[in-house]
Amino acid sequence: MKAMPNIIAFKPKHQLENEKNLQDFINRAKNDLTIYEEQGGFDVNNWKMMQSNGRSLSMEFTGFAPEGKKNGLAMQQPYLDFARAYMRDLQTWKERNPASYMLVLKCVYEALLAVYGKADILFIDGTVLNKAIEHLESKVGKDVLYRAGQALEKLIADLAEYGISYKIPTWKSHWKRPREKAIRTDLESMQWQEQRLLTDSQIHGIADSFRLAKTPYQKFYSAQAVLLMCAPSRGGELSFLTVDCLFEETHSEKVRNEETQQLEDKETTILYIRWKAEKGGGLISKPVHPLIAPTVKEAVKRLIMIGEPARKAAKLSPIEALRRN
Repeated sequence: MKAMPNIIAFKPKHQLENEKNLQDFINRAKNDLTIYEEQGGFDVNNWKMMQSNGRSLSMEFTGFAPEGKKNGLAMQQPYLDFARAYMRDLQTWKERNPASYMLVLKCVYEALLAVYGKADILFIDGTVLNKAIEHLESKVGKDVLYRAGQALEKLIADLAEYGISYKIPTWKSHWKRPREKAIRTDLESMQWQEQRLLTDSQIHGIADSFRLAKTPYQKFYSAQAVLLMCAPSRGGELSFLTVDCLFEETHSEKVRNEETQQLEDKETTILYIRWKAEKGGGLISKPVHPLIAPTVKEAVKRLIMIGEPARKAAKLSPIEALRRN
């Protein structure tokens, strides 16, 4: 993320003049904020947020795509400028995954058209809010509604704070945070778990692919498979692992001596992988099962060797030289 300049938070100057506050909010976002300007700013209807792992997340300022179509039509004015201003303001303070916010903006847009036939955020009221909630519940499942509810809560609160709308009372989402499918016991979740479980032969195949790997290509991907067997949910964090990602700690526990029946201290060395959280939050250490610890050490050793030329080349780059100086 680029360094954020000294930005002053938007403050409504016209407490009851919603239209004027809305125009001030849009003008400030269009003229004073710069994030995504290199992508076309307010002249385009699609922005992309680049993640640290190189993937991009799209913000398409369109309505929902009609059945059988891939993309929806561009949002109508004046809602289009409000939506772009809202996302630019939001992302200026902290770039985040825009999916829930864009989903909410689209639902409110469609609700305004359905209720009043006009794409203007100034028309938002309780009726529009209820219609937007209907759209949300019809478009996504329970797993998405929790995050979408948080985004809708923020949007409603921001409209009041910025003096754009006073028609809507404080609204709180009733959608609860869902339990992860991996630990739920309902039929749908158990079927989902079953579909993703590897068979015994597939697990043995992974082990054989690592043992028999000869080429750098084979060693690279089989080593990553080994690491994912330690932490299956961290596939997006493999590229963040460092050459010193492994470390060991000695743990002590009381065990009963079978001969003397006395409790004695037993020390066990546990291997850990130091992961960098993809969603933020810094480094997270996860233990490795002792039975596969030697294999994990070998996997990391192979990855370090394969990546050595790239690390040497990176040290010669002008950017790295400037950083060191």
